[in-house]
Amino acid sequence: VSPTLDQEYVTLINRMGISTRQLAGYVDNILGVSQIDRESFTVEASEGKWSDIVAQSTPDLSARAQAHLRKLNIEIDKNLPTVAVDGTSILHVINNLVDNAIKYSSEGGTVTVRASLKDDMVETEIRDDGIGIPASVVTNLFTKFYRSHRSKQVISGTGLGLYLSKAIVEAHGGNIWVRSTEGVGT
Repeated sequence: VSPTLDQEYVTLINRMGISTRQLAGYVDNILGVSQIDRESFTVEASEGKWSDIVAQSTPDLSARAQAHLRKLNIEIDKNLPTVAVDGTSILHVINNLVDNAIKYSSEGGTVTVRASLKDDMVETEIRDDGIGIPASVVTNLFTKFYRSHRSKQVISGTGLGLYLSKAIVEAHGGNIWVRSTEGVGT
């Protein structure tokens, strides 16, 4: 006979797991930034299908979205080419961006991860229908330790995720940018 856990305990254990992964993400960000600052950051690229790489993060991202009462949509074009990437560091970027989208969207909101081919490049878009970002803030988003005064008051974070994400994407020869409209989403 196996004991069964009350649903309240299952929920608590799930939230503890999500919090643990979030804390591990903060530590990973700090370590990654340390490597960038020491100029010892490298990527070890290998060839793989982009859809498979994104799919690796889907269960964890879905759990995070669900824990924060958000919906997660994954829309990956079926005919994407193989890409040469460091899967671990690229997953770190996807996790950082989706975590931000979850943090800055409203309860019941939707976060979408969409990947498609644009001009011989695989473009991956992380979209939320949240509070949006003021135009005056967008230019600073990829600066180390930058957090807008408004988000510091209500949302936890280190201000390292986007800085590190930019370094990882650029180390792969890619580009990262933000489009946002206040009150509409990012």
